[in-house]
Amino acid sequence: MAATGALFQINTVHASRVEAMGYSWSQITDPYVNAKVARSVYNSSGWSAWACA
Repeated sequence: MAATGALFQINTVHASRVEAMGYSWSQITDPYVNAKVARSVYNSSGWSAWACA
């Protein structure tokens, strides 16, 4: 399983999105960056990007 980061558990599969948004993967633990990326993921995939186990 790929690593996930911080509040919204953003998976490394979204690393290119993070970089396209002007951030580096090392910034994913910053709450602001994490929330911005999570919103971007949500806008394109809805809740299906996350799973409850």
